[in-house]
Amino acid sequence: MHELIKTKIEYVVQEAIIVIKDIFRKYPNRYESIIKDLCENMKTLDNTEARAAMIWIIGQYGELIDNSINLMTDFAENFKDESKNVQLAILNASVKIYLKLEGDAEDLITSVLQQATDESDNPDLRNRGYIYWRMLSENPEEAKTIIMCEKPTISEDSGHLEPHLLDTLIDNISMLSSVYYKPPETFAKKVRDRINERLDLENGDEGEGGVGPEDYVDSMGVKKSDYINENENNVVGDYGQAIEQDLMDIGGGPVADHNSQSKGAS
Repeated sequence: MHELIKTKIEYVVQEAIIVIKDIFRKYPNRYESIIKDLCENMKTLDNTEARAAMIWIIGQYGELIDNSINLMTDFAENFKDESKNVQLAILNASVKIYLKLEGDAEDLITSVLQQATDESDNPDLRNRGYIYWRMLSENPEEAKTIIMCEKPTISEDSGHLEPHLLDTLIDNISMLSSVYYKPPETFAKKVRDRINERLDLENGDEGEGGVGPEDYVDSMGVKKSDYINENENNVVGDYGQAIEQDLMDIGGGPVADHNSQSKGAS
């Protein structure tokens, strides 16, 4: 990576800086010797992601860079013209440099906070600027503890899936299984069991171990006989309503016959 930086080819340097930032996150305090060469290639950074990465490096290792304040001041001069992610990087890095170098970076932090809060229409940037300003004015030491805390190292865990699990997820690519990263049976087992129990009841299968149909109890604590009685009552009720409706439609119900007999007697 060091050799790529020395080539001074613009697009190569920019991509290398983006990768080096992640290397610093993955392996902190191990490759700081390359920072000097990175700072010598500042003028070639026209890619926003590369600029944001370089600004992060300056803020994270500001105490190791002799002219870190001057470098950040150069970035801050074009604060309004930068993209949102670069503006956030400038704000974060300026606060870090101020906490590390204190009085030497007072002009820098004042300028950046003012631009972030008073002259920006980005709510994320403006709110973060107000938060930083309040923290630095109320309790700088507490702010330093929070902002300069040890960052978790980045890790890549996408290759930790077991082969059989990966095959299952691919087979269920359009299902919730691929979202949860779990086989379907781990979160749909109760639904499947309930369906199987219903099917067993409809087919009249006996339970395991010689348990009769009347004694069969599903996972919800409902007996098979309760299901059967409920179904029979519903069927009888439905047939009764249908017969009564038919009699009313043809006018041949008991009420109609009684009325016709009364009229004949009179």
